[in-house]
Amino acid sequence: MARVDHDFGSKNHFMASYRYYNIKVAGDEQVDIGGFFPGDKLGTPGSASSDPVQDWYLVASLTTNITSNITNDFHYSYLRNWWAWVRNGAPPQIPGLGGALEFDSGQSQTQDLGPYNVNNQQIRRRFWDGKDNMFRDDVSMLKGNHLFQFGGTYQHNFNYHQRNDSGGTINAFPVYSLGNGTTGAGLGSDLYPCATTASISVSTKACDSLAASVLGVVSIASQMFARSGASLALDPALSNAFDKSTIPYYNVYFSDTWHVKPTLTFTYGLGWALEMPPVEQNGKQAVLVDAANQPLSTDAYLANVRKAALAGQVYNPQMGFALVGNTSNGLKYPYNPFYGEFSPRVAVAWNPHFEADSLGGKVFGHDNTVIRGGYSRSYGRTNGVVQVLVPQLGLGLEQPVACRSNLVSAGAWACGGSGTGTWGTSATQAFRVGSGASSTGGPSVPLISNVSPTLPEPVYPGFNNTFSSDPEGLDPDP
Repeated sequence: MARVDHDFGSKNHFMASYRYYNIKVAGDEQVDIGGFFPGDKLGTPGSASSDPVQDWYLVASLTTNITSNITNDFHYSYLRNWWAWVRNGAPPQIPGLGGALEFDSGQSQTQDLGPYNVNNQQIRRRFWDGKDNMFRDDVSMLKGNHLFQFGGTYQHNFNYHQRNDSGGTINAFPVYSLGNGTTGAGLGSDLYPCATTASISVSTKACDSLAASVLGVVSIASQMFARSGASLALDPALSNAFDKSTIPYYNVYFSDTWHVKPTLTFTYGLGWALEMPPVEQNGKQAVLVDAANQPLSTDAYLANVRKAALAGQVYNPQMGFALVGNTSNGLKYPYNPFYGEFSPRVAVAWNPHFEADSLGGKVFGHDNTVIRGGYSRSYGRTNGVVQVLVPQLGLGLEQPVACRSNLVSAGAWACGGSGTGTWGTSATQAFRVGSGASSTGGPSVPLISNVSPTLPEPVYPGFNNTFSSDPEGLDPDP
C-alpha cells in the first residue's frame, strides 16, 4: 500500500493511494491421492487446486477551491480485479484412454475411487479479469442559507471471463462416468442382482450402479465444446469459452441543503443513473428466443401461460437461443436499457427548543435533540456475474455433449463416429472400458463427431440429443 498527499497552496490539494493484494492458497477442491501428478506421492493427499487473487486499486483525487464559496472535488480510480480457479482438470488416468474415468458420479472430491477426482464442480477452471475506470466530479457551492451540491460519475467497466465448463456437470475434458444409475446406465438386474435381507435393503438400481462402476461399464460420455463467431463455428477440443464485455455506467445528481431557520434544515435533491447492458466485443452473447427468433419476455410468457390456463389449454412454446446479433431484429444488447433510474430525495432536520424545566426539556433536553425524517429512492448496479456469465451460458457458445447410449450394436459403441446404434437388452452388450468393443479397440470416443462444424440459429435444445445442459438467459425487459 502506498499513499501520496500534496498541498499546492490554499487552493489545491492532491492525494493518491495504491493498494495491492496477491493471495494464493492451496485448496481441497481437487485432491490427488494416487501420486498421479508430478510432485505428488502415492497414498499422500496432495492439493491439485488453488484460488489465486491478484487485485490492485489506484485512487487519485484533486480538490480545488475555485472561489471562497465554491469547491470542486475530482476523483479517478482504477480497479484491477483478477482471480482464478486453478485446477489440473481431467486428463485420462491411464495412457490410451479417450477420457478420464469418473467412478460413480455421485461421489465428491474426498470419496472418489480414482487417483484424483474428476467431478466438474470441483475441477472446472476459470478466471475473471476486471479492469474498471471511474471518473467522478463533485461541486459544492455555498450561497446564503443554501449548500448546493451537484456532480456526476462515469464508470467504464471491462470484464474478461474465461471458463471450461457448462456450469453444470460437463467439462471441456472428455469424461466417462461409470455407474451412473440414474441416467444412461442401460443396465438391468441381470448384471448384478441385489439380495434383500432383513438387515440390508438396497435398490436394484443402486446395485447396478455399483457393479457398473467396478466393472468399468460406461454410463455417460460427456464433453463441453466451445463455439465462436457469427455462425457459432466449432473451436478445437479442450478450448475454453470466454467473453470480453464492456459495461458503461453513468450517474448525475443535484441536491440543496437549505438552512431555513437556525433550528430547521430542509434537504431535497434528485439523482439519475444509467447502467447500460453489457456489450461483448465479438457479439458472443446468447439470448433466449421463441420460435419466431424474438427475445422471450418473462412477463409475456407468464401472461400467456395464465391466459391459456384460464381457457383450459396449455401454453408450451418452443424456446431456443440465438446470438444477440442474430435475433430477428439484430439486437445490440442482451436486454433493453432501463432509463428510469430517477432517485428523488427529501429530508428534514428539526432541532426543537425546550426550556430546561419544561416537560419537553426534561424528556428531550435543552437544545440537545434533533428530530429527522425523510424519503429517498436509490438503484444499485447489477452484479458482474449476471452481466457477463449468464449471456455466455446460453446454448450455442457452449455446447455440452452427453452420449447416453452405452450399449453395443454391430461391434461398435453407439457413441462412436456415426452417432447411431441400437440399445441392447442385456448387460453383456454394454460398453466396458478396455473391452475392445468399440471400433478403435478402446474407449476413445470421438464425441466431436457428434458435433457439427457450425450451428444454425436459433439453437433449440431437445430431449436426449447432443445438447446436455441447463442453459441460462436474461429477461429482455428490465
